[in-house]
Amino acid sequence: MGSESRISWNMLGPRLVNMLTSLASFVSAIFLPLFADEFGASKFEIGLIGASYGVAYFFSAWIMGRQSDIRGRLPFVRIGLGTGAIALVLQSMASSSLTLMLVRALAGLCFGMVSLAIMAYNYEEGQSTGGFASLGALGWLTGTFIAIFVHDYRVLFFLSSASTSLAFAVSLFLKERERHAFIMPDVMRVVRRNVRVYLPFFLRHFGANMIWIIFPLFMVSLGANKSWIAILLSINTAGQFITMMFVERFRESRLFHAGFILTTLVFIAYALSTNYLQLIPVQALLAVAWSCFYVGALLLLLRKNEEKATAIGIFFSIMSLAEATGPFFGGLVAELLGYSALMYVAACFSIIGLAVAVAPGRAKR
Repeated sequence: MGSESRISWNMLGPRLVNMLTSLASFVSAIFLPLFADEFGASKFEIGLIGASYGVAYFFSAWIMGRQSDIRGRLPFVRIGLGTGAIALVLQSMASSSLTLMLVRALAGLCFGMVSLAIMAYNYEEGQSTGGFASLGALGWLTGTFIAIFVHDYRVLFFLSSASTSLAFAVSLFLKERERHAFIMPDVMRVVRRNVRVYLPFFLRHFGANMIWIIFPLFMVSLGANKSWIAILLSINTAGQFITMMFVERFRESRLFHAGFILTTLVFIAYALSTNYLQLIPVQALLAVAWSCFYVGALLLLLRKNEEKATAIGIFFSIMSLAEATGPFFGGLVAELLGYSALMYVAACFSIIGLAVAVAPGRAKR
């Protein structure tokens, strides 16, 4: 009975960790641009704040993914969660663009090592990747509901730290399954083998993060208040929670390609919107777009690579590189050309990503 309980906990635990860390990261960041704007940060500086998290996440995921394949998953999960809880509290003490940038970089280092390790752990326990991702979306959804009623930035930062601390407590009950010896991955070989996933993903996600860093400000420009910002974001996260539970039954390459097409439609719809209520159906479509795109990419990597944490670590590094560079250019384009032009530029990156993904060629081994 004890063995069965342990196995069941190992199945449930990774999903709980993913849900709690997703809640923490979402609650921590949902009003971050508005928080920075209130102490005088320009759109460009807001872009740099977003970029600091992405750059730190990039290096953490890239380096720690390989180490996780060599040394095991759980040490990196626990170290990242423990230090991440401290980093999120420190956000409440930031009073300038520089200090907020430094604290967000620290948070990026912590969460970078957690995400890849817990996802590889979940897959090796034989659990659904779509279900795992769906619980992450449930964490984001819970965060949006909290943000509907809680608007105090510092309270949200403390709640995000508490959620990360709870995830750390959950991780202490997980056990590393005894299995074959950990491998010594060749990182560049993994990159070459999966370049047809990594490069298109970067292009689409770069365009998306040009938008996300200023998205709360964009919604305010259409007439939304803080409660409506949270409601509109919750439509996306609720849709992801539902959609991700079902998309895994489809072929991963078709999911991946569909994500580009639907994303392009979403960004064009943003550009054409003149009132925040028009974003309601667009946010629902965004949920389907991201679910197809994200789960499709993860399945392509997990099913075709023995070096799972390395492949996923590089994937999260690519994601964070887009999250580091996208906000920088997004803030700049919004400052110079306005929100509508920004949406069209992002749509172009999604189209280019699709073209790379479907172009004839052979993946390198």
